[in-house]
Amino acid sequence: MKNLAIIMSGGSGSRMNKDIPKQLLMIGKENILELIIKRFQEHPDIDLIYIVSHPDIIEITKKLVAEKKFSKVSKILQGGSTRQLSSRIGVFASGNDHENILIHDSARPFLSSDLITEVLSGLDVNQAVAPVIESSDTLIQTSDSRNVDRYLDRDKIKRVQTPQGFRRGVILKAHSKAKEDSIDTFTDDCSMIIHYKISDVALVDGDPLNLKITYSEDLDRVQN
Repeated sequence: MKNLAIIMSGGSGSRMNKDIPKQLLMIGKENILELIIKRFQEHPDIDLIYIVSHPDIIEITKKLVAEKKFSKVSKILQGGSTRQLSSRIGVFASGNDHENILIHDSARPFLSSDLITEVLSGLDVNQAVAPVIESSDTLIQTSDSRNVDRYLDRDKIKRVQTPQGFRRGVILKAHSKAKEDSIDTFTDDCSMIIHYKISDVALVDGDPLNLKITYSEDLDRVQN
């Protein structure tokens, strides 16, 4: 049975205020997408990689994969209009021989080999796994964005990262139910699992260095 990594590269990165999707922006001598593919390519326990691509860069992605000889990339798929639909496209394209599926956002180029291993190890005994880190900030809840409703207990708050890992049958069932219900607005895959009560989601240690690149300031920080 095989371990499949699905890279979610379907976003446009509109919040970056750049002329190109953020997954093509450079960090050093490599672009963000290349850095992510390389991490999964080099991991000994990842057998196959799918890339779910924004339609505007699908040909660029194919060229990158060919030039860099990323041999584990077996499918480059056109993404949907939302993250959830793009994830569904990747999951529905998987085969019965894929035991575990890891789903990773292209906004996180600094994932480590150790984090991939941690998520895969979690799937040895769990159906769904999410890497998390502690929140160092004081957090509040507000209903109108202008006034504090209440302070949250920081000890009970975690920040969720990707890659999130799943047994194939579990994530396939979640996407199938969401499709039946015509829901396409889940912002990550574990939230679907919880919503439909398909299984528990086990938590494993994330990596503080597994940063998410969302705004141009985030990119400036890692480039300096």
